Amino acid sequence: MRSTSACFKDLAFDPVADFAPVSLVASHAQYPGGPPLDAGENVKEVIALAKAKPGTLNFASAGMGSSSHLAGSSFASSRASEIVHVPYKGAGPAMVDVLSGQVQLYFATMPAAMPHVEAGEARAGRGHERASLAGLPDLPTVRGVGRAGYEASTWYGVLAPAHTSPAVVARLHETL
Repeated sequence: MRSTSACFKDLAFDPVADFAPVSLVASHAQYPGGPPLDAGENVKEVIALAKAKPGTLNFASAGMGSSSHLAGSSFASSRASEIVHVPYKGAGPAMVDVLSGQVQLYFATMPAAMPHVEAGEARAGRGHERASLAGLPDLPTVRGVGRAGYEASTWYGVLAPAHTSPAVVARLHETL
């Protein structure tokens, strides 16, 4: 049996039925951000610009179907705004063009963005509704700028084949 997903028309496996979840390893939010001198200094301003001038703002991603692509597309569609997707061949080239001002937005993970935000090379807008971060306590949540309901995150987990015995799955989970 073949299956489909949000990014691929045809898969040789069923991403739900063919695997048993073992453990969530890590999760972190995707943050909208960009060069520090852009007109949209915060999420609220970016949304206003996107609505006022549809199709003039663009966002970089690490490539088609990447978490940054999905986060940017979700952000645009949840705000009923047109923001142009610019796919790159990886996060590195995308970040270079964001920092140089070639694109206005990038939905980056905090580990990738933090060094540039701390150095003043980039700005970050909050990518979810959770409480403030230890590293950026002044960064408002999306809910804090009146945009409840948006959250984009990347997660990493461990899966086992679907028919793995529950005892083995439990042992793997405990060990992890």
